[in-house]
Parts: sequence; structure tokens; C-alpha cells
Amino acid sequence: MIDLSKTSNKDISQWLANAKKTQAQALGHHKTASNAYLVAFYTKELQIRNAPVPSDEELDAVGVFNGAGSH
Repeated sequence: MIDLSKTSNKDISQWLANAKKTQAQALGHHKTASNAYLVAFYTKELQIRNAPVPSDEELDAVGVFNGAGSH
């Protein structure tokens, strides 16, 4: 499990965007599945923290394929 206790909401939001972008553009099933897991994991962490979860449009605008926080 990934320890996010010292990670800022801003960083988690960026990692979420990167994982979502990578999931959407990945060609392999394993890469897609790994990033789908991360999208759910980061989303849940933001919800637990009562932090805003960016919309799909916001995530798409800032997400980077293979960026930090993605697989």
C-alpha cells in the first residue's frame, strides 16, 4: 500500500490526473489496470480527507502521460 500521509492534496490531485491520463492512453492491459487502481486509490484518499476531487475535465487538462504517481 502507498503511504500518502505526508503527501499534500495538491500532489495527490496531480497524481490522480497523471494516472487517469495514463490509464486512458495506455496500450497494455496491465498498465491500464494498474492506473485504474491508482485512480480509485487517489480519489478515495481525497474523499477521506474531505478534499475536492477534480472533475474529469480538470484532470484531463493537467494530466501527464506517465507522469509522477502513475505506473
